[in-house]
Amino acid sequence: MRSTRSALGFSLIEIMIALAVVAFMAGTVIVNFGGLTQSERLGSAARKLSGMSDFVRSEATSARRTAYLDIDFDLDRFRFRLDPPSDALGRSIDPDHKKPMNEAELKDWMDNYEWEELPRGVHFRRLWISKDKYYDKKSVEVAYSANGTLASFILWLQSEKKGDQDGEWFSIVVNGLTGRSEVLEWAAEFTEASETDFNDVMQADQARRDTK
Repeated sequence: MRSTRSALGFSLIEIMIALAVVAFMAGTVIVNFGGLTQSERLGSAARKLSGMSDFVRSEATSARRTAYLDIDFDLDRFRFRLDPPSDALGRSIDPDHKKPMNEAELKDWMDNYEWEELPRGVHFRRLWISKDKYYDKKSVEVAYSANGTLASFILWLQSEKKGDQDGEWFSIVVNGLTGRSEVLEWAAEFTEASETDFNDVMQADQARRDTK
C-alpha cells in the first residue's frame, strides 16, 4: 500500500516551508527595488515609458483602433487604453453584446484601464507637442492612430530636488512619422521630424505594398 505522503504529494510542513521560501524571495526583490537610487528610478521610469509608447503604437495597429497613452501630471501616473470597437456609423460598440455603448458604458470601458504610478521621487514635468506648446497640468492623452502614426512629442521627467541642486532630467522623445522612441538623459528640445525620417517611412510603406 502507498504511504500517505505519496498519495497526497507533499506534507503540510513541506508546503509551509516552500511558501516561506517564496515569501522570503519576494521580500528580497522588494528590498532590491526599494534600494534603487533616485537617479536609477528616474532612468528606469524613462525607459519604461519609452517601451510603453512602443507598446501603445503596436496595440493600435494590431487592433486597428486608436490607442492612447494617458499622462496625469497632478498625480504622477500613466496608463494605456484602447478605443472600443465601432460600427459603420462610428458608434462605439460593446464587444460582448455588439450594441452601441452609452456614456456610462464608455466611462466604465475607460475606467477598466488601470493607472500606474511613477516611482518614488520621480515626476512628470512637461509634455511638448511643438516647440511652443506643452502641457504640465491635469491629465493629457496622446493618441496613436490605427495606422501607427501620431503627433511627435517629448515627455520630460525629473527627479526631486536635492538640497540646492535641481533634480536630474530625462526625456522620452517620440518621432510621430516613424513611431520610434528614445530616451535622453537631459531635457531635450522639441524638433520636427526630418525629411530623412519621412523618406524612410515612405520607402518602408512601399516595400510592404510590393510584398503583397
